[in-house]
Amino acid sequence: MPSDADTIDAPSSPTGQVNFPIHKAFLPESPPSSKEKDTTATNGKSLDRSPSSKDALPEPMVYQTMQQKIEKWSDGDDECFTVCDLGDVYRQHVRWKTHLPRVEPFYAVKCNDDPQVLKLLVSLGIGFDCASKFEMQPLLEQLQVHPSRIVFANPAKPVTHIQYAAKHHVSLMTFDNIDELYKIKESYPEAELILRIFTDNSKAYSNVSAKFGAHMESVDGLLMKARELELPVVGVSFHIGTGCMDASAFTDALSSARSVFDQAASMGHNMTILDLGGGFPGVGLEGQTTFENVANVLREQLDSLFPPHIRVIAEPGRFYVSTAFTTCTRIMAKRSTLTPQKQKHIMYYTLDGVFGLFGGVPAKNLSPVAKVMTRNGKLIQAQDMIALEHEPKYECSIWGPTCTPYDCITQTAKLPDLQVGDWLYWPHMGAYTYAIASHGFSGFTVPSITYVDTSYPF
Repeated sequence: MPSDADTIDAPSSPTGQVNFPIHKAFLPESPPSSKEKDTTATNGKSLDRSPSSKDALPEPMVYQTMQQKIEKWSDGDDECFTVCDLGDVYRQHVRWKTHLPRVEPFYAVKCNDDPQVLKLLVSLGIGFDCASKFEMQPLLEQLQVHPSRIVFANPAKPVTHIQYAAKHHVSLMTFDNIDELYKIKESYPEAELILRIFTDNSKAYSNVSAKFGAHMESVDGLLMKARELELPVVGVSFHIGTGCMDASAFTDALSSARSVFDQAASMGHNMTILDLGGGFPGVGLEGQTTFENVANVLREQLDSLFPPHIRVIAEPGRFYVSTAFTTCTRIMAKRSTLTPQKQKHIMYYTLDGVFGLFGGVPAKNLSPVAKVMTRNGKLIQAQDMIALEHEPKYECSIWGPTCTPYDCITQTAKLPDLQVGDWLYWPHMGAYTYAIASHGFSGFTVPSITYVDTSYPF
């Protein structure tokens, strides 16, 4: 985690600290009708959360905080930093409760384990999807989360981590093979098991099923073995893949889950939990469907396939945090070259790269969008956006600070001819950024975080 984190309050905040009120009055009691006008999405595209919305500035308080930090910048300060809007995380929670009131969110800690984010989510009463004892430890030992609010959702667990779960009574855990059943029987026979099944991930950016998930032809044998070992199987889970591009992917997965429920019940397992896994759209992956589209499919299918007494949970990560973090990076060097077609190409170098917050770029074939924060040392204001759009743009590549040629954030940027010392900002930096950063390759540390809360005056 960042070593230099400070706090800035919303101007209307009545306290001197960022706090986490539970705004129960703003949690809707019923989902919207699919025919009602949806103010958060239209024509299949999110209104304010599109990675390609060129003209939109960040939330005013977030942008103001970015400006203040740059205005006060001196040679001894960080040349990159992040602003986290905790209010954005809260609004995503309201959005979830609005559209999927039946589904309990168990936040995927692996996505972003920022302490302030976790503290807020704990205050909202949601659950947590943990993949290791290291993710469970701060929740159980520092934030006093009840073990029933944690699912150990890793089908391949170290024995010592199973033992940690047993010691702290985290009983819900996933499996997808017989060897895992033997490990659990030896270390935590009282565990309540959720069978992770294989699902088609062809409609997603990331094929999670290449690593986990029992194929349907093996389900019968796994359920029988669990019965033989006197291990209770209480539910089914799946994962439709990161960056779902078609909400119908959930339809096939739910049909398979229903079939497994019936198989398990016929063998004497008391099936009470359906875990929808992750893959819920956040922002940052072009072509993915919207959360509202997914929610519309899920509400209809859940009600038709699973009676009300079945507890339904899910493991959203990116959905909750991707838009809450905005990173600013200062251009520390530049180099102008000519392409083979004799066109100008500018190489910009910043103090963060793929060994820092942009570590997910190579793995997921992403092209993060850089936006101009200062031009010739002058901060960009809202009234400057039109003029900026009409400036000549050049093919650019943006590179991190290390000496390796793999440290390239993007090869496809189009930016004006900026100067060394100008600042760029990167929206939607909350998911799989800090969580996977190297924290020190070549001595470069991750950007510090400043927190704001735009949930006031809610």
